[in-house]
Amino acid sequence: MHKATKSSSTGVIVINMWHWSHRLYRTVTEAMNAMIKADYRICEIRLKRLAVFQDAITSGMGVSEYAPKSEAARNVTALYTELMKLIK
Repeated sequence: MHKATKSSSTGVIVINMWHWSHRLYRTVTEAMNAMIKADYRICEIRLKRLAVFQDAITSGMGVSEYAPKSEAARNVTALYTELMKLIK
């Protein structure tokens, strides 16, 4: 497995299953801050831990198809928009 480093990667880190009250919040936040200090790029948009993501997958759809007006759909759209700006 290739270890991503500042000089070898142009990728962006996306935080998934984000939940403010999760017991690992502090650990994840500390890890994110360490990555930022090490000059890694982290998306501002975090994919939140929402039940509608699982509901959509179970139905064989993306969240934007399953529940287009949901917070999850808005979250994915915002992530897509941010990623498109970063790669242009």
